[in-house]
Amino acid sequence: MQRLAVHELRAYRERISVDTQLADMAALSRWTAEIRFSAIQAPMALITGEQDILLENHRRMHRVAPHASMIILPKVGHLMLLEDPTAITKAIANWIASFPPA
Repeated sequence: MQRLAVHELRAYRERISVDTQLADMAALSRWTAEIRFSAIQAPMALITGEQDILLENHRRMHRVAPHASMIILPKVGHLMLLEDPTAITKAIANWIASFPPA
């Protein structure tokens, strides 16, 4: 699948009211799973985009779960699943491939 064109992302954003977008970002900026992250012992991948407005939150999560793999995808933001689904697929495949065979 090819990257979503900028005009498609803008059309998606225009369908959602500004108030809803701002409320969503405010809620996300307050959300934290840091306590839970530090307790997770299973392998974990934190995948985010280098242009994600919440990138610093993701870095903070990684600091409390240093056993997790932090994967920052270039040239994508918070809508990375729409912006570049192939990059996410590759990142997950590479992360899984990094483990020794069972």
